[in-house]
Amino acid sequence: MKTKHHTYEFTDRQKEIINGCLLGDGTLIRPKRSGWDSNFTETHSTSQASLLEWIQKAMKPFPSNLRDTKARKVNFGRENYNVGLKGFDYKKELYINACPYFTELEKKWYQRDSNDNYVFKQVGSRLWRIKVVPKDLIMTPTTMRLWFWGDGYTNIKERKAGFCTQSFTNDEQDFLIEKLKSIDIFTYRYYDKTRSIYTLKTHAKSFMPLIEMLKQELPKSMEYKVDLSNYTSPKPTILNEELVIKIKQQLQNKESPAKIARDLSIAHYLVRNIKDNRAWNHIKI
Repeated sequence: MKTKHHTYEFTDRQKEIINGCLLGDGTLIRPKRSGWDSNFTETHSTSQASLLEWIQKAMKPFPSNLRDTKARKVNFGRENYNVGLKGFDYKKELYINACPYFTELEKKWYQRDSNDNYVFKQVGSRLWRIKVVPKDLIMTPTTMRLWFWGDGYTNIKERKAGFCTQSFTNDEQDFLIEKLKSIDIFTYRYYDKTRSIYTLKTHAKSFMPLIEMLKQELPKSMEYKVDLSNYTSPKPTILNEELVIKIKQQLQNKESPAKIARDLSIAHYLVRNIKDNRAWNHIKI
């Protein structure tokens, strides 16, 4: 779609929304021809259609279309996950019309070489562009909410929340940790041994502030991500030498800080501080 048809200027809030979507499942379509512009799409299951409706409403009066779509089922999370399964997944796709602003963003969000050519990664028989985090990204509560609604998860039992960042490099994840810190959400890189990937997880002290931030303007299909019906507040804990020795012994036995914190009903960060020698490092065992 040619640029002359769309001259609407996005508001700052709309730009924050687009950035949040792009940190998650949003995609800027590669221009098909020279002189044409990129358009924005985001796809979710039909059960999460209200999220796409929320985005579509927030982007008005810019033209968009929410439509039914289908894609071949794939083995996500497994080796050779690009190999199709039998049948299709029926989904909802939000399509926001092409414009110069999306073309500008597409150049920032997808890796290119020094000659301005795309850098691809091979997935099975297909070549995919590599999404990157722009260095001028500004993190706001609105950007964080859209990112989390699309690509975040909660673990009520551990009083933790996380962001799926496995497609970004370690440096980009560290960059995002600093950006989240600017809105008082404190996270760390977490290594998932079962999937051999890094994601971001919140520190225990940031769990409830994050939940309260996410509740604002919450789409109905995202309510499950802030459901605290099984939540119990952590018991206040005063560590003593006896308890610290016990924790250090469990750490030596390769038990995870999260498991130790659950077993002792204490905040996870207390165990992490001991493990990382940020506290009680004068006690040796």
